[in-house]
Amino acid sequence: MKQALIKRLQDNVIALSKLKEKGVKVGKIKFVKAVHSIPLMQYGVTYWVKNDNKMVHIQGIGNFKVSGLDQIPENAELSSANLVERNGDYYLYVTCFLTKEEKCKKEKP
Repeated sequence: MKQALIKRLQDNVIALSKLKEKGVKVGKIKFVKAVHSIPLMQYGVTYWVKNDNKMVHIQGIGNFKVSGLDQIPENAELSSANLVERNGDYYLYVTCFLTKEEKCKKEKP
């Protein structure tokens, strides 16, 4: 998880330097007290989902009981995710992939 946050910071610094080269006024990078989203890059390493008892394990944090896992199809391939904090609540945005054949079957009744 730390690597993903460091990578995000490096990308921001690169983007700011490119803007500065183009003549846009860019200020200093300041300390941020709280981080509102944490990228979880690898399913099975930084996080994993236990569908049988509706639990999600996040590396370095622990197990959480969640609702809404029924939105993820059974045969979906899970990829990266983002743990987001909004108004005191926490949300897990999961990226999942389906094969094209399965998508077509769902769209056509």
